[in-house]
Amino acid sequence: MRSMVRQAALCAFALVAAMLGVSGSFGQSKSRITGTVTDTQTGEPLIGANVQILTTNLGAVTDARGKYFIVGVPVGTYRLQGSMMGYTKKVVSGIVVSADRLAEVNLALSPGEISLDAVEVTATRDNLNKEVTNTQMVATQDQIVEAAGIREINAFLYRQPGVSQENG
Repeated sequence: MRSMVRQAALCAFALVAAMLGVSGSFGQSKSRITGTVTDTQTGEPLIGANVQILTTNLGAVTDARGKYFIVGVPVGTYRLQGSMMGYTKKVVSGIVVSADRLAEVNLALSPGEISLDAVEVTATRDNLNKEVTNTQMVATQDQIVEAAGIREINAFLYRQPGVSQENG
């Protein structure tokens, strides 16, 4: 009976030791990348620049001082890309991330042109009544009767905008 208790205690001890060893190795298998993104011409920090580890879904955006922090980066060698609207992208290769070590990568982006693809706008023209070249106006009988001092239709028409009397 004592040997069974001793074996159970020894197994429990080995299990706990193995779990501590495994969790310790998991904690060491990730690190972080940090740095600053600046403008090559002015040296000013770039606020809101994107920094991404290519071929992963890890990345960060720079803060008000142009600094970024990417945490939880697995140990390995990576390519880092910095980009921002109005600047050319920059890729840095061969960044080595090792356990218990902070990788620092500072990026300087050059101002660049923003180019977009051409936009083609097409529209259809409204079909116009070809018999009416300018403005068409409809006058009702009441409008003609209410017009002061008008005894003939020609006199009414001559008073309308765009109507003129020639030869007569």
